[in-house]
Amino acid sequence: MQLRDLRDDTLLRVLNVHFDYSSGENRLRSADLVAERIAPWIASGERLAVVGDLNAIRGSRTARKLQEAGLRLLPAKGASYHLNHGLNLFPAIDHVLIAGGLDYADRPVLVRQAPDGIWPSDHYPLVADLTYR
Repeated sequence: MQLRDLRDDTLLRVLNVHFDYSSGENRLRSADLVAERIAPWIASGERLAVVGDLNAIRGSRTARKLQEAGLRLLPAKGASYHLNHGLNLFPAIDHVLIAGGLDYADRPVLVRQAPDGIWPSDHYPLVADLTYR
């Protein structure tokens, strides 16, 4: 998806991903496919945000492949997957990665709320305030 800033006509490309939860090999293949797909955008300096459920923690081979492709992994603090019960057992597996002059105003925030006691998902929403040069 491409978003256009109506103030100066610049574009932001957003790629939403969801990598396999059960197979580490499939996660690595997905990272390779994303790296291949984004290579021309990275090379051209296009503003790019890759967001979603990598099913992989920071420092994993999957995350490193995306970083080696030219993406910067934003630091999400704490668990992002809570098993539909608000249990925070693992580091974040949902991430925001950026390139092309994008930056972030503050550390991304995981919204840990269950409105009326009901979890809307088994993952917390991850919110990042992005800026660009």
